[in-house]
Amino acid sequence: MRKKTHEQFIQEVYDLYKDEYTVSGKYINTDTKILMKHNKCDNTWMSTPYDFLGKKSHCPECAKLNLSKLKTKSSVQYKKEVFDLVGDEYTVLGEYTANNKSILMKHNKCGREYTVRPINFLRKEGNRCFDCTLIKSNKQYKKEVFDLVGDEYTVLGEYKTTKIKILMRHDICGYEYRVRPMEFLSGNRCPKCAKTSKPSRKELALLSFIQSIYKGKIIHGDKSILEGKEIDILLPNKLLGFEFNGTYWHSRKFKPEGYHKDKTKRAAIKGAKLIHIAEKQWDKMNISIKSMVKNQIQMKENSINEY
Repeated sequence: MRKKTHEQFIQEVYDLYKDEYTVSGKYINTDTKILMKHNKCDNTWMSTPYDFLGKKSHCPECAKLNLSKLKTKSSVQYKKEVFDLVGDEYTVLGEYTANNKSILMKHNKCGREYTVRPINFLRKEGNRCFDCTLIKSNKQYKKEVFDLVGDEYTVLGEYKTTKIKILMRHDICGYEYRVRPMEFLSGNRCPKCAKTSKPSRKELALLSFIQSIYKGKIIHGDKSILEGKEIDILLPNKLLGFEFNGTYWHSRKFKPEGYHKDKTKRAAIKGAKLIHIAEKQWDKMNISIKSMVKNQIQMKENSINEY
């Protein structure tokens, strides 16, 4: 097979692209790079004849420009894409700059404003209003409340969204108040009772741990078993309770000698097992304490044994 000449290569380039490109270098062979010129933009670059004729290597500057045009759109274009996708449910408040640059949006149904990347919003099941993605029925919310605190609280209002306050009643003290559903489900309880008995962060950490490993009914601050005296955390279906004994409030200064043993015996008379966890134990042996709690929950029998 005869070797291709410089003139033959020039002819092949012309046949493909007419006067758009000029062969500026000297053709040697198909794999040796040669200087090429794009006459539309006057850019020059090196390419192998093989890649150029195979359409794998054309003007790199124009390729970058074309890619940029593909990635860039105007705010008008973006607004049209949003409308075509969701109608007038959302309004674009910000100025579109790039597909991966967050832009301010408004959900017209609930009025919430939030930022989101256009590329994420425009997906088929893209990022929408966070509040409304958590919308549930009033019946669902009441069930979640009951699963969490039993009949200690009653939902009086109508559930709308997780951030719109709803009227609740604490049936133990009778106090009615408004609270955001997301805050109630995260542990915020009756503000009247909280003034006199506010759980510590460590007690709430214990509660959170139990909630993460046990999906049954959990009552935080039960007063039914001991007829007025509170059990910090009660699992009524297992008749298993946990007392978090803070170092300060459970010292001899505030609690008489034998207080914890007496409370445990009173719970046992009612058929419930009460586990006491001292704050110092929680701090120093956190992993061991959590393991013990998990084992106690998994136990089927309710033997009376104070930790």
